[in-house]
Amino acid sequence: MSKHLIALLSGLIFPLGFSPFNYLFLTVVSLIMLLYLLDRSGTRKESALIGFFYGFGLWSIGISWVIVSIYFHGGVSLIGSILITLIFIITLSVYKLFMGIIFFNNKSNTTFNALILFPFSWAIIEIARGFLFTGFPWLSLGTSITNSFLHGWIPIIGASGGSIILCFISGCFFLLIKEKLLRNKIIYLNFLALILLLPPLFLNDIYWTKNIGVQSVSTYQPNLTLEDKWSMQGIEKTRSLIKQAIQNAEKKELILFPETALITNNYSREAFLGTINSSLLKKEISLITGILGEKANKRTNTVKGYGVAKGEYDKTKLVPFGEYVPFYEIIGDFLNFIGINIVNMHEGSYFSHISVGKAKVAPSICYEIAFDSIMLQSSINSNLLISLSNDTWFGKTIGPYQHLELAQTRALESEKALIRSTNSGISAIINEKGLILNQTSIFEGESLKNTLNLREGKTPYFYLGKIHIYLYLFITGLYLLLINRTYVIKDVK
Repeated sequence: MSKHLIALLSGLIFPLGFSPFNYLFLTVVSLIMLLYLLDRSGTRKESALIGFFYGFGLWSIGISWVIVSIYFHGGVSLIGSILITLIFIITLSVYKLFMGIIFFNNKSNTTFNALILFPFSWAIIEIARGFLFTGFPWLSLGTSITNSFLHGWIPIIGASGGSIILCFISGCFFLLIKEKLLRNKIIYLNFLALILLLPPLFLNDIYWTKNIGVQSVSTYQPNLTLEDKWSMQGIEKTRSLIKQAIQNAEKKELILFPETALITNNYSREAFLGTINSSLLKKEISLITGILGEKANKRTNTVKGYGVAKGEYDKTKLVPFGEYVPFYEIIGDFLNFIGINIVNMHEGSYFSHISVGKAKVAPSICYEIAFDSIMLQSSINSNLLISLSNDTWFGKTIGPYQHLELAQTRALESEKALIRSTNSGISAIINEKGLILNQTSIFEGESLKNTLNLREGKTPYFYLGKIHIYLYLFITGLYLLLINRTYVIKDVK
């Protein structure tokens, strides 16, 4: 069997460590196989192709939901949908191609390759993927430990640090399999014991933030098709559901509705909400909902509070090719040719909280929950997180589960509870430890109700941010630079 085929197969099993599968050991096996292939690669080209085929397998499964979004909900032809999805997969696979090049260019002895170079190569490419070309931090490796016994690392080092830990764990297992000397095997076992046993024995039970009160919450999932959502019948159903939610709410409850739940113009929407505002205030209820707003003659994707809740937030991280077209001057004609017509939206220029009494709520909309940097900024001074989305675009695929897992990760990083409301699933109520207390089914009209802790304070991750990640990359990169320079000087002599 060729190395390229093995790399492809290894990549195919990588996403099985994420939701909805949560077989983390298979992701570790995938990483071990990739490390084995890279360690044995004989040329830069071979190492690059190993990385590329691994990435192709990874993304073929990991973002298989993209074709559903484009073909079934985007109105694009089947051929166009396949072409766009294939281009997306190939583009993302190129990141792993560069990882293979970085690994080959700095290869040394096997121990160094496994414990230092492999985590370094993975982390630097994963961080680059998180911000280049607006960023796509989907399926970041560290997210996979959120639903595992290793989750205690997340509030300390974040998902980015979790990626390095999993690469290091994979490197240790690789060396245990390959190493013949008993003395070295004991060292690798000690490394593994330290990393694997600390969370369940100690870290998982630590609370970094403190409880300052409780908040009763409810989240609603209208379950409207994309066509119904934009129809008068859909608008009336949403309004009726909001009235019902207020009627069923307890005093001081926080009600959450999904992304762009209210899509009518400002006058019509505010007139409707004005009529129910007295009901909200009488029961001291907070309603937070997604609305379709308008600024600078462009649409905005906005979250706004009503009743006791005050404030609004315009989405700052728009979805490329979903809410705006990057490089439209260059590719606009091609997109029109294959039938894609996108109206550019106005992005928010700053983050703002929504107040619910004395509590501060940090909102995020859809795609933003994938960016730990956005949540790092927004949740520092908050007591509760909310995530609004419209995952109808994903269909009945693994996409909604992956999206939900990202929300769990953000809750863990900040150690603050999170309420998630989506149009068609999966809506959920998540506690400060990232544990799902309630969740809805996909494509079911449902509501959830629970009580969450309001938390105050910061986790170590929020004090440090990614300083520890950048410091690790800087020190390792500097070492590699000095080593390579030493070799060059020796060759010259």
